[in-house]
Amino acid sequence: MPTRPSCSGPDPGAVVLPWATVDPSARSDAVVRSDNVCSAGFYRLRQLRRVRMSLDTESAATLVHAFVTSRIDYCNVLLAGAPKATTDKLQRLLNAAARLLSGTKKFDRGLSHSQVMYVER
Repeated sequence: MPTRPSCSGPDPGAVVLPWATVDPSARSDAVVRSDNVCSAGFYRLRQLRRVRMSLDTESAATLVHAFVTSRIDYCNVLLAGAPKATTDKLQRLLNAAARLLSGTKKFDRGLSHSQVMYVER
């Protein structure tokens, strides 16, 4: 039987989601999970870079979203309170995805603000 949100507590109007609580062991799980997401994400970006010239921009953006950004978005509640090093890894992955879509190299200058995807902190 799935767990239901609880409406009891100090503020009866607030809904407390028991699966969304962050404890210290979940934070360490977030670090391990982010390492796995980053390594798998960079692997997928390397694969997409090989076929990028065969894809139009919309198809490439769809594949980047399917393989990279959706994995970062999945269960991102665990990233609340995660160390800065963890969120920096994910930010580098998102920047690499933006570079792949925009066709720029790592040390090219002038990535416009619209081409960089940011992690909310």
